[in-house]
Amino acid sequence: MIESKKFFLKALIRVLLIILLALVVFCIGLMIGYAVIGDGESIFDIFKPSTWQNIVNFLH
Repeated sequence: MIESKKFFLKALIRVLLIILLALVVFCIGLMIGYAVIGDGESIFDIFKPSTWQNIVNFLH
């Protein structure tokens, strides 16, 4: 019983780590796509709500 809990905990930690890593890579991709490839002034503009509002308005 204890080994199954350890296995579950290790698997859960791995899944959470992969999700966190995917989120970090996604944010880096957004920064590069918006500021370097696109017309953004700063790489940190992707964290502003006004930027996302402009993107949503553009898509509609």
